[in-house]
Amino acid sequence: MTNQKDLGYGWLAKAKFEQDKLLKEKSDTWKVARWQAYWEDVRKGTVKRMVYLVLITKSGPITSPEKLQEIAGLTSPPEVYTTVKMKDFGQEPPAEPREEEKVQYCTVGNLQAVKAATYGVHQLVWFRDAPLGAWLAYSLKADDRQWEDFREACRTGTILYTQGTYPIIISNAGPFTSPEKLQEMLGLSAPPELKKAARAELSEDMRPWPKEGDLMQYCDVDLCYLDKVEEVSEGEDILIWANRKKRCGWLAHSLKSKLWGEDVDASNGKEKAARKRTSLTDTDTD
Repeated sequence: MTNQKDLGYGWLAKAKFEQDKLLKEKSDTWKVARWQAYWEDVRKGTVKRMVYLVLITKSGPITSPEKLQEIAGLTSPPEVYTTVKMKDFGQEPPAEPREEEKVQYCTVGNLQAVKAATYGVHQLVWFRDAPLGAWLAYSLKADDRQWEDFREACRTGTILYTQGTYPIIISNAGPFTSPEKLQEMLGLSAPPELKKAARAELSEDMRPWPKEGDLMQYCDVDLCYLDKVEEVSEGEDILIWANRKKRCGWLAHSLKSKLWGEDVDASNGKEKAARKRTSLTDTDTD
């Protein structure tokens, strides 16, 4: 598998530019369509009130309409609606959405009070026959826990656009040097797809043009594998821009020397760990 060093930063930058251009064109198409619909309503005298969507989640600071009322300074709790989350602007909503695809939201006339009180991200949802960004709050600014809360939200799947996955950084400087190596360590049925990313900062609202040293590669794995990754490797969570969205990713620095009392190496760490677990289980049974 070709790595970042082999591809060269010039190729990555060009591919990233083309991807950004395509995504922007899709976004602009929807924006134009919305403005056309808005001015058509103005012409007909049936203009709709501009509203902003705020997601209601089980975790995070906005868990109910009453919480939103308190944060936004509303006179009464807003009504709750149900819609589906979207992956991108070109997607159509499913005819029969699964339960995990559904999300709840409330509408507010002014989003500034909510954004002034919370840290959050925009999650695409289906609204009025088109995708629209809804505010997904994951932390209160007053708590001063932005990084910890965002990290936890990514690790638990609360940030919906992560689709229940977590990025594992692929780097020649660490133990996960290729998708095949990650597959081997985790016992995956196939190598995960190699994707491009760049280092990010929490203070960035929009992704800047990446510097050469900020470019990197990663593979998405299901959240259920995150514990296994941390069992076999020493590392840290870092913030990245992936597909124009902020995400947390695991950057492994080295393999752990011991796992369940066994030596760990890049070729058989998972197998040894599995054997040790089986041995411990058999002993407990006896």
